[in-house]
Amino acid sequence: MILSLIILFLIIINLWTGYRDGLAYEFIRIISYIVGWIIAVQFTHPLGSFINQFLGFNPMLINGISFLIILVASVLILKAIGRVINRITNLPIIHQLNAIGGAVAGAIVGYVIVLILLDIGLALPNQWIHNEYINSPVAMKIVNQTPGMTDHLINK
Repeated sequence: MILSLIILFLIIINLWTGYRDGLAYEFIRIISYIVGWIIAVQFTHPLGSFINQFLGFNPMLINGISFLIILVASVLILKAIGRVINRITNLPIIHQLNAIGGAVAGAIVGYVIVLILLDIGLALPNQWIHNEYINSPVAMKIVNQTPGMTDHLINK
């Protein structure tokens, strides 16, 4: 139940942020997550192997942390570029359409963020997360509806 509330909260916050920031910026944000995802997939295992040489932890845990570090760094850099580009959308009519489209795009981004956090959380040996997942129909539906997105964390 708690996990479902957290998931809904994250998606609603992203929906509101999308409305506030607009479609143009949300589009840039989505592209930044996609590009960040691609970069993270490409470099997760090399970075994970490098880190694991020094720490010697569970490779799946190290790969999850490496993926998250690369994804966050990539997204932050690309979103900073997007903020500069987004300044064009402050014209009156464009602004309203931009806000409504941004809300829809923000909800999609929220869904992807929740999926990434769920997949990383489920890879951790944390009983509370696993119990919350089992008791959360929202979390189970999200993971089961998009199962192939983070298989590379487990399969490599």
